[in-house]
Amino acid sequence: MVMKTLLNIVEKKAAADDHDTLLSLFIFGYVKSSLTDNLHSLISLIFVENLCSFYFVILILLNY
Repeated sequence: MVMKTLLNIVEKKAAADDHDTLLSLFIFGYVKSSLTDNLHSLISLIFVENLCSFYFVILILLNY
């Protein structure tokens, strides 16, 4: 459930920002592939959440 919500956020982010599309699509692909892999889903979730947190912090810093 959390991963599907994260997937939706990343899809919206990729659609909203053209200059950030490459990283957003990478995260989107990583989340989508991890949805089919139950064995590594927790590790994937932690990795993707940390990557998204880092990514959005960088975006916030670049906007100031």
